[in-house]
Amino acid sequence: MAINKKLTKKIISNKHSNDILSKSFTQLAKTNEPISHDKVNEMYNNIFYNIPKEGKKSHKQIIKQSYDHVNDAYNKTLDKQIKLLVKNLSGKEAELISLENPASNEHPVYEDKSLIVAGEDGFQYQDMDTKYIMQEGRLRAFGNENIFVKTKKAFKLPPTNADGRYFVTINELNDIPDGPEINTDKDLHLKGTELIIDLPDLLGYAAYHDIEFECMGNEVSDFVPALSEGLDLDVNTLQFYLSNDACSVKYIKDTYMNDEEGPTLQTAIIPKGEKQTLRILRRTNMENDMIPSDIASYYENEASVSIEYNGNDITNYERNWGPIGEYEAIVYAEGRIMSQEIENQHISNTMLLMGDIQDTSKKLFNGLPTQTTGIWGDTGITIIDDPSYTGQTLSSYGTKKIYNIPGAYGSLGQSHDLQSKVFNDPDSHYYRPHMYGQPIIRYLNRYLVINKTYKDWGKRVAFWDATNGSSHDKSRSSVEDSLGLYMDLAGNDILGLRWDTLNRDRIEFPGLQEYKTREQNVDDNIFNPVNGNNYGLNQYNTW
Repeated sequence: MAINKKLTKKIISNKHSNDILSKSFTQLAKTNEPISHDKVNEMYNNIFYNIPKEGKKSHKQIIKQSYDHVNDAYNKTLDKQIKLLVKNLSGKEAELISLENPASNEHPVYEDKSLIVAGEDGFQYQDMDTKYIMQEGRLRAFGNENIFVKTKKAFKLPPTNADGRYFVTINELNDIPDGPEINTDKDLHLKGTELIIDLPDLLGYAAYHDIEFECMGNEVSDFVPALSEGLDLDVNTLQFYLSNDACSVKYIKDTYMNDEEGPTLQTAIIPKGEKQTLRILRRTNMENDMIPSDIASYYENEASVSIEYNGNDITNYERNWGPIGEYEAIVYAEGRIMSQEIENQHISNTMLLMGDIQDTSKKLFNGLPTQTTGIWGDTGITIIDDPSYTGQTLSSYGTKKIYNIPGAYGSLGQSHDLQSKVFNDPDSHYYRPHMYGQPIIRYLNRYLVINKTYKDWGKRVAFWDATNGSSHDKSRSSVEDSLGLYMDLAGNDILGLRWDTLNRDRIEFPGLQEYKTREQNVDDNIFNPVNGNNYGLNQYNTW
């Protein structure tokens, strides 16, 4: 009878086994011979001196492996240099073979004796006047004009530019192998290995204008609303004056076509009354055109902002720069600036070939349009350029002060005496609203303004003294006899004054447009009508 036994396996955890079992060594086998410092030295010496000096497993091999391990990066650099030198050597060997056989060394595009200049499409680059000649596949520069002319004569070429020359870009010129410069007759006889030379790459100049800028100052709006009970006239002149602030010009600068430096933004500050010449990039549609393709990103927002005068936008502000101006490499300008191109022979000749001429006249570069630079609608713009004028101010009574500066408000031919005694004083009685803007008459050795006409024991005319405000009355007959000024009558009634009868030599100041001449039937200023001007005399306000 078979007996079945059940197999069992008892499993305990790691933690429990650590608690009940010891897992450390308690006994170690010991060598028969003790290890000492001398024993180690003895073993090293036995092995060291048993290694051969040379061979696969030798001292030399160990040293080499150690050196290569420590200097791995340096060795790789040396390997690259060696490969490059080998490559250059191969190239020089091929070049030497070619030079020793000059008949087979002609350039594949530009044959020997070809004349070359830097340029494109029949036009030479600006400031790149050097002429070159091809010899044995190499580009040789003429060091002076005399040797160039002599060489052309020897080759029986015409003395003009129509000599079959090639116009080659800077990049193409730099791809042609170099030859030594030609300065003397002796240099023309070099050949073979004597022509081997390595010159730095040519730098091509960017096309440019040289422009002289003159700062006239900064234009400041001179609008001051008049405080009056005068006429609501559409006065047709806007007034600005030039402050003493400096002008500024921001432009893109990039001197060379093929250097490592990109375009930079430059700012020129020009004090008022001073001039400064700047080199400005010029559009050419050739390789020497260095105006950035993203030039629009350089323009400042101010370029599209119009100038405002009393709430009116002057939208035709003159800007000869930017995207719609003549000089698009200038990205911003501020102030009233005049410009004048410096005459340049290259530009003049190029433009002449294109059927045009270089404009070197002085013109407005940045500023407000005026009678000489354009008209803003039907309205003229007056700009006061006088160092003593610092802007329109108000009198003590809130009316606009009157000046005797050309182009300034109220400058209408008044005498120096009237200006000093009446208009220069902000407390002058003439600046009172009831007197302001009226014509001033010289009478009774005074500067008088008409107050009114009236009947009191006869017909009379009342005056105010513009200097001290005193009143003066005169009879109709006295006024007619002394001034030639007659009353406008209807029977025994006074309708006003016939201002057209006044002797003109009695007028010291014609008055201002906005103010109806007192005792006149028509809503107008008899001597300075709506077509006149508050800033100067014209055909309508001449008296």
